[in-house]
Amino acid sequence: MRVLNIILLCLSLTLLWGCREDQVVILSESVPVAPPEKLKGLVGFYLLNEGNMGSNKCTLDFMDLQTGIYHRNIYGEANPEVPKELGDVGNDIAIYGGRLYAVINCSNKVEVMDKWTARRIGQIDIPNCRYIKFDGGRLCG
Repeated sequence: MRVLNIILLCLSLTLLWGCREDQVVILSESVPVAPPEKLKGLVGFYLLNEGNMGSNKCTLDFMDLQTGIYHRNIYGEANPEVPKELGDVGNDIAIYGGRLYAVINCSNKVEVMDKWTARRIGQIDIPNCRYIKFDGGRLCG
């Protein structure tokens, strides 16, 4: 009887330990903040929010100047398959060609996205990178 109880206890603990929570996708939020403007050559701008160190709270926002709507946390909704969203401590952001590059310092990476949709293309692992610039078609971190 005692052996059966130990086996049931071990089985119960294994089942409880094996459960994990699903990753929650934080939906974007859109807020009208300004009247629409038609500026020659400008569509809007991206804003990279640093977040708190160690908390995976870096977010990406977009201000659409043509509609006057500010879109908060667009990365999570555009990339629901990415489990940890952007990462820790966003430092710099730049657009080059058709791509958007976000430097995430404490996660040791540069996140590469499509500049129109913020869909993830890939990432470049760079330890302790803080800033980004381009020279002759090359990325310089």
